[in-house]
Amino acid sequence: MLKKMTAGLLAGIITVSVTAPAVMAGADEVIAYRKGVMNTVRSNAVAIMAMRRGNLDMEDNIGDIAQQMATASGLVTAAFKVDTSAMDSKEKTTAKDNLVWANWSDFMEKAVAMQADADAVAALAAAGDVDGAKNAIGNVFRHCKACHDTYRK
Repeated sequence: MLKKMTAGLLAGIITVSVTAPAVMAGADEVIAYRKGVMNTVRSNAVAIMAMRRGNLDMEDNIGDIAQQMATASGLVTAAFKVDTSAMDSKEKTTAKDNLVWANWSDFMEKAVAMQADADAVAALAAAGDVDGAKNAIGNVFRHCKACHDTYRK
């Protein structure tokens, strides 16, 4: 059941990522998509951290969870490509003014580093190294914090 849900979620993320730029014209849709990507990264990273702390018994599914996190991490730069800082929007954003877009190369560097570490966690999990994946999740959170300290309200 979880594998079917995972496959469906990944297919949905991939479909949205491919079609999103052509379909999303308004800031509300762009921001909603961005939040969805970030929430997917967060929820899966938090699940792995909870496993590391012994608070969640889902090690049998860590490969799927880590892959979802890694896939969504790969969509972060695309999700932020559209500068919504000057656009009218009802959707609330936690991005600081236009800092992401004013410092695009720094933001990209941080996002790419997070993606690399998320991919590493997924590779460890796929190889059956559950402890390695759980221990490596801290690297992903370090990148999250570094970016959020700079670019999030």
